[in-house]
Amino acid sequence: MLLTMLCQNNGRVRALTTCTLPFVLLFFLSCTAAHQNNQQSGTSQLQAENSMMKKRLPLIERESDVLKKENQQYRIKIQDLDMQNKQLSADLAALRDQYEIDIAAGNQQISSLEEENQKNAQESRANIDRLTAVNKALNEQMTRDLRALKDQIVMQKAAYNMDREKLVQENAQKQLELTNKLEAADTELAMKKKEISSLQTSIGEVSAKLVKANTLSTESAKARTAAMAELESIKAAGIKAKNEYQVQLESLRAANADLNKQIAELSSDRSRQKQPEPVPVTQP
Repeated sequence: MLLTMLCQNNGRVRALTTCTLPFVLLFFLSCTAAHQNNQQSGTSQLQAENSMMKKRLPLIERESDVLKKENQQYRIKIQDLDMQNKQLSADLAALRDQYEIDIAAGNQQISSLEEENQKNAQESRANIDRLTAVNKALNEQMTRDLRALKDQIVMQKAAYNMDREKLVQENAQKQLELTNKLEAADTELAMKKKEISSLQTSIGEVSAKLVKANTLSTESAKARTAAMAELESIKAAGIKAKNEYQVQLESLRAANADLNKQIAELSSDRSRQKQPEPVPVTQP
């Protein structure tokens, strides 16, 4: 029965070889003989099974041939796998050697990098110490320069306030003088206007006299000449007064322009004095 199961499962049993087939047959025959001795009542059943086994023997032999062929194929595959294994072993050995070489080179590079890193760390510490000292010196110098600059700003501010007060006083004095001049000019201008008005009245009277003289053709030419002379004298006085008024007006305009110019200069000087001169900072 076990042989029957093995034959039914021939797709799974691939490692069976021809050398084991006689032992299997002897095993089953011995089992059959023992079974006949122990159980005489099952002789017929064993004979039936033996007959079935004999019928199945050609099938088993054919299966054995198939297994031989498959075994041969497996041997070829095993040889190929052995060759591949040897090649892979050689490749693995080469890779192991290369790995050891790479590890040694990497360790050497790491050692070099550690030495370089240590050297750079020492140089960095030295540079940090040097830059710290330079920074400290610069801070001290800057503190001194700032203190000197503050003192200079205080002094310049005091001097500027004094100059500003002086300029304000001078400006007020000049404005007062100019105001007085303008008032005097206005007074003189009013007098000139009155004089011009009086001259215009006189011109009107003389013109009336001339008209009257022209109408009186019987009057003497001497009176007419005197009237003409008086008229010319009045006209000359009016022109002179007008010229003097123009000169006075131009003088007042020039004085006003000078005052505006002085005020502008004072304002410019004041704006320049508001900005203190920079103090040069010396490098340590």
